[in-house]
Order: sequence, then C-alpha cells, then structure tokens
Amino acid sequence: MSILVVALTVSFIFLYRDRLRHVSWRQRPSGGALVDQELGLARLQLPAGWRPAHDLNEGACIQAISPVHGRHVIVISESLEDYAIGVTLHEHAEVTRNLLTRGVRVTKVIGPETRTVAGCEAVQFEIEGFHDNTWLKYLHTTVAGRRAFHQVIAWATQSRYQRAVFDALLDGFTELPGPDPIRRPPPGIEPKQLSTRVH
Repeated sequence: MSILVVALTVSFIFLYRDRLRHVSWRQRPSGGALVDQELGLARLQLPAGWRPAHDLNEGACIQAISPVHGRHVIVISESLEDYAIGVTLHEHAEVTRNLLTRGVRVTKVIGPETRTVAGCEAVQFEIEGFHDNTWLKYLHTTVAGRRAFHQVIAWATQSRYQRAVFDALLDGFTELPGPDPIRRPPPGIEPKQLSTRVH
C-alpha cells in the first residue's frame, strides 16, 4: 500500500511539474531584444508575441517565432571580411535567395524591391513556394551593413503570412557597432580596379 502511495505521489509531482513548465512557457513575457552572440554583428528587437527560437536554421545568429500565429524569422550575418571587395548587395541577395529556395518549388517571386533598413541599403524579395505538401511564403531581405551582409528571412504558411507584420520586424533590426572589416580583392586584382561599395 505504501509503495502505491509513493508511486502515485511521484507521478503527481512529475505531472504537476510538467504542467507548471507548460504554464510558465505560456506566461513567459514575449518581445525583447535578441543579439548575435557569436560574431556580434546584429540585433533584432522582437515585437510582443515573438519569442526566441532554436533549430530553425543552423547558420542563423538570431532566430525567433510567433507561436500563436505560426510565423518565423531568422537573421544570418556574414562579415564583409569574408567577401572580396566588389561583391555587391544585389549579387549577395541573388546567391542567398537561390540557396533559400533550393528544395522549394517556387511558384512566384516579387522583387527586387529596394528599401532602407537601419539606415542601410537593402533589397527584398517576396517568394511563394511549395515544400513538403505545404504552401509557404517568404520575405527575404538582404541588408548591406557597414560590417556585414545580413539576411533577414521571415516566413509562414500561405494563410498566416502577413507582409506588414514582417516588414515591421525589420524596423527592429540594427547592425551592432564594431571595427571596420578588413576587405581584400580577389587574387590578381588590384584594389583600385574594384569599387569598395557593397550595393
């Protein structure tokens, strides 16, 4: 009898603990700022309803979800030191957009559209596609910062996508201050032959 009581008590404690974890996750305050902890290149201020996420993309320095609305956003920042002088914003956007849509059956692309994000030149593409029996829609924004190229990629299923919500996320993006990147030309090319502009 006492073993049964102990077993029921232990089961209740574990069940109650799991329930408390669930409740605390639901009541955890949302919003706040996420910072690129690895390279220190970017920051994203999250609106209410958004929370940090994990495992959306292994190359992302910032990841967040709006769990109630099924929306996602990641930031991938790449130092300009990793790119030769002369690589432009539009070239970077084209390459990364092609990587994004690899494995997706793209049905519609709107763009490029130019805009300013955090005082930097940016280019955007709105992409509709089909993957794993699901209709998806992406807003792919490439930002030419002083220190890095930044991709801000937001997406949701077709019915949950709202362009205004994802554009508002970009208002919370900033490039973090830091040292100027050291950029080099491709081998055999003199620096004076290339533009140092990234757009």
